[in-house]
Amino acid sequence: MKKIIAIILAVLMLVCFASCGKKVKEPATEEPATTTSAPEEETEPVEQDTDEPDSPELAAEYTAEYWEAKYPGENVCPFMIEVDGVEYNYYRVSSLDDGTMRGWIETPLNWDGWHLVGEDIVNKDETYKMTDSWGSKEPEEFFSSYCTVTTEEYTPANAE
Repeated sequence: MKKIIAIILAVLMLVCFASCGKKVKEPATEEPATTTSAPEEETEPVEQDTDEPDSPELAAEYTAEYWEAKYPGENVCPFMIEVDGVEYNYYRVSSLDDGTMRGWIETPLNWDGWHLVGEDIVNKDETYKMTDSWGSKEPEEFFSSYCTVTTEEYTPANAE
């Protein structure tokens, strides 16, 4: 029974690693679509004047496909940041950071304004910070595909 469980866990681990592997793009063999409005709508967000959105409402435009187009040939891995019980989707490209949140906040994939305040990684409006297991200099947690980064309410040290 232990061997079966060990094998199942090993297979699940391989599936998790494979989910962040390079995606092979197959040549287009589909027939052209009869409508042209849908493809135009999909490509418009990629051709914006700025590399970063101005508000969280634009987050839907920054999908895995967007980042894959921006960093062709790179592994684009999804993860979530949980703020006040709600999980928000983000992505990382492993060649752009050191595998920690402190490394990730310095990349263009941090479109939402997470930044350092003292030793804390806080959101744009400085109301939430990443928990120490993610945001400290020696984090207990490192990125993996589909991980969820936890946060807690932030109170500036000088306000206490």
